[in-house]
Amino acid sequence: MIAHNEMMDYMQKNFDKQNDAYIGIFWFDSNEDELFGIQKIDASAKEFDSNGNKTITVLHKDFWRKEYFKAKALNKRTRFIGDYTLTPRGRVWEKKDKGFIVTVGEWINDYPQAKEQILIEYNLPKGTEFVIDHHWNIGVGWSGR
Repeated sequence: MIAHNEMMDYMQKNFDKQNDAYIGIFWFDSNEDELFGIQKIDASAKEFDSNGNKTITVLHKDFWRKEYFKAKALNKRTRFIGDYTLTPRGRVWEKKDKGFIVTVGEWINDYPQAKEQILIEYNLPKGTEFVIDHHWNIGVGWSGR
């Protein structure tokens, strides 16, 4: 059991981090009206790359495949079935010159409620820009360009 003083020290050390934003990837389940497959890290834990960007290195296709095979091995139901590009998805970035942005496909216009969920889940500022990019459209992946 953690002593009271140890717990207070831990909480104090992490107090400043509670408002940190996250970067990462996600999918949006339009049937359940919720985000899933959320992978994120504190933005402050990563350095900007040579292009002035920060995001996690996890790729949607790789994470989808891993989750599919994990569920199959455990004989469990999963949302990670079929083509990963057929489910609305996106990525949260921090850009040196712009701050935080969320790249999504045109699907966001059909599910505007997803914006608020993303802002909350990734602890992003209210003015965060949502950038529509062809890559994130339904049915488009790296091979679909």
